[in-house]
Amino acid sequence: MLAKNPKQISLLDVYHAVEDGGVFALPRSTPSPTCYVGHNILPVLEEEFRRVEAIAETALSNTTLADIADRIEGQAGYQFDGDFRYVASKKIAT
Repeated sequence: MLAKNPKQISLLDVYHAVEDGGVFALPRSTPSPTCYVGHNILPVLEEEFRRVEAIAETALSNTTLADIADRIEGQAGYQFDGDFRYVASKKIAT
């Protein structure tokens, strides 16, 4: 899935390659069935989490690895030369 040109790999592709499950997690402990909120909260949270995840996935799908690389180079102030180590002799944009 990720063995493509960076212009063809969205952040959503990356997310799906490295993550299991959704962005948000439901409470770890079981809510009390006798509590008004606890008895009703899980379906409400599940619906809200699905809504927010859909928005996040749309945003991630609209950004590619090439977009991120371009933004990093813009922030750094010089073009990436393939060396991931910090090179102190290069001028860093402020």
